[in-house]
Amino acid sequence: MNISRLIITAIVIFFLAVFARISISGELIDTRAELEEILGDSLVLEDFESVEPNFGILWIGPVLDSEAGIIDGIVFTREPSGNLQVEPLPVGNQRLSVNMDAIAIDFVSPTPAVGFDYYYSGMEVTLNVYAEDDETLLDTEIITTYWPMFIGYYEESGIGKITVSSVNLVQPAFPHTAIDNVTFGISVVEMVNVDIKPRNEANTINPRSPGVLAVAIITEGDFDALQVDPMTVHFGPAGAMDTHNGAHAKDVDDDGDIDLLFHFRIPETGILCGDNSATLIGSTWDGSSISGTDFINTVGCK
Repeated sequence: MNISRLIITAIVIFFLAVFARISISGELIDTRAELEEILGDSLVLEDFESVEPNFGILWIGPVLDSEAGIIDGIVFTREPSGNLQVEPLPVGNQRLSVNMDAIAIDFVSPTPAVGFDYYYSGMEVTLNVYAEDDETLLDTEIITTYWPMFIGYYEESGIGKITVSSVNLVQPAFPHTAIDNVTFGISVVEMVNVDIKPRNEANTINPRSPGVLAVAIITEGDFDALQVDPMTVHFGPAGAMDTHNGAHAKDVDDDGDIDLLFHFRIPETGILCGDNSATLIGSTWDGSSISGTDFINTVGCK
């Protein structure tokens, strides 16, 4: 192989390596302080201290969720199947553990980042990160633990689920995974006043109509409808977007405040005969989530 071909090969390998690296949008988080900075006010922590024993000094079961005493917004299971256990430690706190298999952590709402304390040294830990649908694998990280350590991950598009499993590098026949202080983010949704078919108190909708439906976000109290980014707004079960790719700023309810008026094509809303309400969701310009629901009466369904 001549010098030119070597140079070209090296350049190709370099760019392939760079592409492979940047094709994964997420990344490991080194410290809990970094995780806390990313999550900000949305941060919540599950330390398993509220889980009551159901088997001697242990809690044992296939699903660990709010019914077992943990906070809302997160569910723990064992993959592929079987029981988890919450075990007490000599220092007084509790941790979640499993032998042989993986701990799966499912987030009810996607979180941009997650972190936890991993207890064992001499382990090869596999961290699988999944998208919002809980099925699309975004990344796999292999971490060798030489001592108990913090493990965290950030994914801008949102994390729907992670799995954590271990290989014992000293005694391969005895893999054991134990975690504590699982930290993640919960989106706080602000409920807003949504008016379907303003100035029409009956709110009748024919789901079979090819027409357009007016829906307004109302300014009231401390909430200003103009805070909402119109391009983030979706309406109905199918998540229809405004027909004009935006919204009209106008005083819909004649109270002197400016509201936002949207128009959605009825077939794109996903509203069906028999539905009695419809919901609008979106985000403000600063990224906060909003949601509002109004009643509807479906007609023309016979």
